[in-house]
Amino acid sequence: NNIEHEIIGEGVKYEEILNRIHENYNAPRNKKPFRGNIEKEKLINNIVDDVIDDDVGDDVDEYYYKEEIIPEKDQILKFYVEQIHAQNLTKKPLFDREYNCKLSVLQEKYSLKGTGKPDFMLIGVAKGGTTSFSNYIVYHPYVDVSGVKEPNFFSWLFNVGYYKKEFGHSNKKKGDYTTSYITHPLAPRRIITEVPDIKFVLLIRNPIDRAYSHYIMSVRANIEDYTFDEIVEKELKEIMVFREKFNDCFHQTKCNPLACLPQEDIIDHKGNLYSFKKEADLKRYLYTSYLFRSLYVDQVYRWIQTLGPNWKDQLLIINSDDFYKDTPNTMNKVCDFYGFNVDEYVYDFNDFPELFDKSWGGGASNRYENPHEYPPMNNSTRELLQYLYKPFNEQLFDMIGQRFDWD
Repeated sequence: NNIEHEIIGEGVKYEEILNRIHENYNAPRNKKPFRGNIEKEKLINNIVDDVIDDDVGDDVDEYYYKEEIIPEKDQILKFYVEQIHAQNLTKKPLFDREYNCKLSVLQEKYSLKGTGKPDFMLIGVAKGGTTSFSNYIVYHPYVDVSGVKEPNFFSWLFNVGYYKKEFGHSNKKKGDYTTSYITHPLAPRRIITEVPDIKFVLLIRNPIDRAYSHYIMSVRANIEDYTFDEIVEKELKEIMVFREKFNDCFHQTKCNPLACLPQEDIIDHKGNLYSFKKEADLKRYLYTSYLFRSLYVDQVYRWIQTLGPNWKDQLLIINSDDFYKDTPNTMNKVCDFYGFNVDEYVYDFNDFPELFDKSWGGGASNRYENPHEYPPMNNSTRELLQYLYKPFNEQLFDMIGQRFDWD
């Protein structure tokens, strides 16, 4: 897409731009810059940041501003957003409900044949209230406590021994509460292949608030060094790659997890070159992916396509705002959907208000009475993210037949 041409503008010849890059960044003259995506991105970012920050010296500064060929940074970021909006993903119906996604194809040890399986699932989203949900629902007398909140078995194939031992050995219902199941492109097909008849709940939060809350959690865990604004700029350049790769991976015939891995290297959040060689590399990337994981329409689409035209019989989508505002009645609705209130017995969470005096965040052990306060997000950043998510939110609302008050 000649990103260098789009960003720098049409006012200066390309060779002249290359010469200027050679002069200012000591690029090797025996090969052209921009050969790889990482090199391209770094060089362009250096130019743009230097000019905007007025750090490159009067002669270069005068050269670029005289021609008015460097837009403001917000214009550059909007350019990336518009490219994302214009992306056309090829989508097609799945062939049938025999999805050829048996985990035993990868390794026999992953087969759940003859072992216990979960009775219900909560599939996301991260920072959408899932930890509080998993703690509240076990107060229903028909539900048993699960040992690990997020086993990540159908996404990252973790805890296979635990998974086989945990489920199917209780007189009560046990759930799997794993937020990566909404994100991983093969999770829906893997799950429906192995446990085709269970029901799923999805808590879904304002995408901007979810992304920022996820970022703050990472900062507090000392695994994030970038500012949120730096994250936004970085992820806007990566979203198109992952959207296309996840879409293609979901629609493949053989359910090969390596097909989900981008071919492009990226710069990770520590400034290091990062390559995708195995499925665990994708997990590591998504663990600190904030904007991409808030782009819900693609993720929900994959689940709806997997479940088929009667998807609402198996998937209940709840706005996290409703869960926060009216937790007892939301939990009642969930238990009705899961089928827990049977045999003339109805457990009403409204009868136990003390259960909701505290909530959880960032892990089941982090119990607190009041939500943590966040430092404010820059207004311009929020406006940019509103611009990014608005058309995708509208597509989501049309798809699921519900509308949420997100801004």
